Amino acid sequence: MSPSLRTNVIAKDLGNGWVALVSLAVVPGYLWWLGAEGLGLILFSATLQGLCSLLDFGLIALVTREAAYWYRRNSLPVTISYQL
Repeated sequence: MSPSLRTNVIAKDLGNGWVALVSLAVVPGYLWWLGAEGLGLILFSATLQGLCSLLDFGLIALVTREAAYWYRRNSLPVTISYQL
């Protein structure tokens, strides 16, 4: 491994570790502030959001690209006219 790559991997791992530690540290505060039901709802919605983004498989980019392609192929040249 090159020194630059090694440094980047170590920095990434340290960053991920820091995020994990902070996440574990704030859960008791959230639990106290929101209660078990509120924290459960937030975690459930975060899990659903993660699953939806994981199962997206690039469909958003595909739909956007196809819509732009369809619009460009099937539309007339746009002219802007001003009336005074």
